[in-house]
Amino acid sequence: MKKLTLLTVLLLVLSISCEKEEEINTNRKVPFTFGLTSLKKSMTLKADTQNLSFSNGYMLINELEIEAESEKDRDSLNVDVEIENTLRADLGDFDTPDTNFVIPTGEYKEIEIEAEVLDTEKRPSIFIEGSFTNSQGKEIPIKFDYRDDMEFEIERETEDTTSIVINDSNNPVAMITFDANNWFSNVTTSKLEQAQLDSTGTLCISEEVNSDIYETIVNSLDEYSEIEFEN
Repeated sequence: MKKLTLLTVLLLVLSISCEKEEEINTNRKVPFTFGLTSLKKSMTLKADTQNLSFSNGYMLINELEIEAESEKDRDSLNVDVEIENTLRADLGDFDTPDTNFVIPTGEYKEIEIEAEVLDTEKRPSIFIEGSFTNSQGKEIPIKFDYRDDMEFEIERETEDTTSIVINDSNNPVAMITFDANNWFSNVTTSKLEQAQLDSTGTLCISEEVNSDIYETIVNSLDEYSEIEFEN
């Protein structure tokens, strides 16, 4: 009887130990999608940038890292995303996830994403296109072409009474948004109206074309971004 009791206790301990280990090691694949804030109707644009509209674009990302702070024990975790080929994040589509992070289940107080775009001269590493409405009401196509490296640090910190929950029943989508309109917030309307247009009537902005406007925008590229978690 003593042997049977000892065996029962041992099996119970092993069962609890396995359950705890399974609970600790539970991971969830969290979808991450990149996009422009102008695609989100809830975003409010600055008055100076309401004559700009962007609907398409992409970003070439060659390095991604996530850092999160647990709500329970304040421990931090770091997750590197392996990118075999360059990740082409579609800034014009929020519905299709661009990549996934495998994150341990839990409640998080703070999550920070670090993204590094590809340094390339062969194609844009950041490209957006849309339209600019001038003071006469004429709509002019506009394109922005960036071909250099850039690091983005995007942080989401919750309020004191809330947390970001990732578990079996709550697996949110992380939405990383870039406010392209406010990248242009230091470019005046008159500056855009005086800019050089190409043969098709498009206002192209790059290191070679309309370079003064380009430099102003580049100085704001690492600003005006945010991350939200939505179910």
